[in-house]
Amino acid sequence: MTDLAPAALLRPLLLGVVTGSRSQLGLAVLAWAVPPDRSDPRALRVLRSRAGRLALGAAAAGEVVADKLPRTPSRTSPPALAGRLVSGALVGALAAGRADRRGTALAATAGVLGAAAGSYAGAAYRRAAAARTGTPDLPWALVEDAAAAGLAAAALRAPAPTPPWWRRLPLLHR
Repeated sequence: MTDLAPAALLRPLLLGVVTGSRSQLGLAVLAWAVPPDRSDPRALRVLRSRAGRLALGAAAAGEVVADKLPRTPSRTSPPALAGRLVSGALVGALAAGRADRRGTALAATAGVLGAAAGSYAGAAYRRAAAARTGTPDLPWALVEDAAAAGLAAAALRAPAPTPPWWRRLPLLHR
């Protein structure tokens, strides 16, 4: 049985929503949020390396620009949605910082659910906002960028997962 508290799923869920809105932003946030640490899982160490941070920062910035282009396909088209869901699962699993498989799977599931919600809600919001106001999509896309960035900041303030008390005992991990 896993000891993952429901509050520990908040960060993976929120970063999943961010990933649904901007597919590269969740990973970029994980890469840039804290300095690299030797105790990080291998995947996080790669993301938090200098090369990983630069690549994810460039990918996130490129996506923010590409999202505004008229020929960019819908995020809810099957290939784009599949990529966001996979990225949401990865973000969720990495955000949980879990070593046990069940806790990691729960966090990855929260990331997928968040990515699906962020994808569909963001697309629906932009269509509705542009249609109701009779304005172009661009200002609403910029509002969505700001909302995704704010949600990413909120995710970083969400309770960080902690290992159970017996795993935090200093004498057991020497």
